[in-house]
Amino acid sequence: MAARGPGLRIAASGLMVALLVVAVGAFPRGVADVYAYFVQAHLDTWAERRHLPKEQEWQRARELVRAALGWTPEDPRLLQQAGGLYEWGALIAPRAESRGAQALQYYRDSLARRPAWPYAWADLAVAKARFGQIDAEFQQAFARALETGPWEPEVQLNIARAGFLAFKRLSRANRAALARTIQRMSSRQLPELVRIAEESDSLWIVCTLRGDQPVVQRACT
Repeated sequence: MAARGPGLRIAASGLMVALLVVAVGAFPRGVADVYAYFVQAHLDTWAERRHLPKEQEWQRARELVRAALGWTPEDPRLLQQAGGLYEWGALIAPRAESRGAQALQYYRDSLARRPAWPYAWADLAVAKARFGQIDAEFQQAFARALETGPWEPEVQLNIARAGFLAFKRLSRANRAALARTIQRMSSRQLPELVRIAEESDSLWIVCTLRGDQPVVQRACT
């Protein structure tokens, strides 16, 4: 028994060192998660209010996202959040073209690290549609969002938003995919779909595809 004591102590010491290494490694992510929580709170609040934030609000959120990325700069979730933040920034300051470019780059960086994430593809498609960039990258983002997340409600609504904004310039394949997406949406999604369509003067599309639903009928008459 006495001979095993030093070995046990060494093993215990090794375990403590290993746990310390794990704890130190996890610390940056934990700090970044705290910042990310508050960034997401800003984004959710702005989306729920349905009007643009003030510049000062946006600046505060930008400091939070910078702090988060300072701890975990390769985190695809944070990069996607940063894309959303800069997309809002571009909307409140249309002349600040660098914000729109930065939003798109953050989305690209996020997708480079998580290429099968449908939410980021949908975000990229919406951002490019809002900025009037209906190009090959837009068409790819639109298609990839539906390939990777065809039944995700949030993806469906964002793809509808992007599709309405870019309808006249959608590729034939993406126009057909948009129609399929609208047709497969659940009845619970239809009020939000109608609202999105009204914002872009695209209600006629919803009326054509889902006019048999009461909530759509009321909006279309």
